[in-house]
Amino acid sequence: MRRAAIVLALLAAGLPAGAGQSRDLFAVHYDMLLADYCALVDERVIAGYRAEAAAAIAQDHLDEAQQRSERARAAIAFEAEWGNRGLGGSRPWCRHEGSEGAGRLAAAAP
Repeated sequence: MRRAAIVLALLAAGLPAGAGQSRDLFAVHYDMLLADYCALVDERVIAGYRAEAAAAIAQDHLDEAQQRSERARAAIAFEAEWGNRGLGGSRPWCRHEGSEGAGRLAAAAP
């Protein structure tokens, strides 16, 4: 179970995309869920989320059903990781992964 959480965290971290390539919608949405949970959402994070989500949708040619599926997968992965953190585990999660995710989103703001 712990290994699955590590794999999900690596996927959700959105390893740097190649030149001219955006991250997938799963990673973008996971970052937004975590930033929101950690109270790190501001105007730049929202603008970056919108820009990255639009780029991922266009890059992968996702229809509405595929978009819902990717967002649902991200929500399920977020909930699983949240449950895996235990009492007090959210503090380091927000301090590290949460701030990194919010930073990635803010950096993508137009």
